[in-house]
Amino acid sequence: MDELVWQKVLTLTDAQKQKGNPTGNLRLTQAKFKVDGIRIDQTKYFRYHIWKDEDWLSDPKSEREFCEIKFDVYINKELRGTTLIEISHNPSWESSQSNFTTGLRWGPWLGHIMMNEIDCTGMTFSILKKDVYVIHIN
Repeated sequence: MDELVWQKVLTLTDAQKQKGNPTGNLRLTQAKFKVDGIRIDQTKYFRYHIWKDEDWLSDPKSEREFCEIKFDVYINKELRGTTLIEISHNPSWESSQSNFTTGLRWGPWLGHIMMNEIDCTGMTFSILKKDVYVIHIN
């Protein structure tokens, strides 16, 4: 059975379609996502709940931690491939404003798709967990 881990509707910036330079990242925010009827605390949810058992590495120059996770990627219900995606977590990104502390790096392959092949603005981005992690963009 698939477990929905998180989802949000992609903005222009998320979909890498904003004016100016693309960020290359998806900010993993609260996005009004609930677990057991309670909104998640996005400052801890991804790092300490969803991916707590991953092999996190520390950046010696900052508070940033990062890991790579394998995802199957589906766009419009079509499996586009499997790729490693970097997840970064940095408590200082929060800025005492309950901002995001964790981000997903699109990477070269998925970033190319987002910037050049499909405009995903307004589509729903979902992360699911089954035997592997799965991204659905519909």
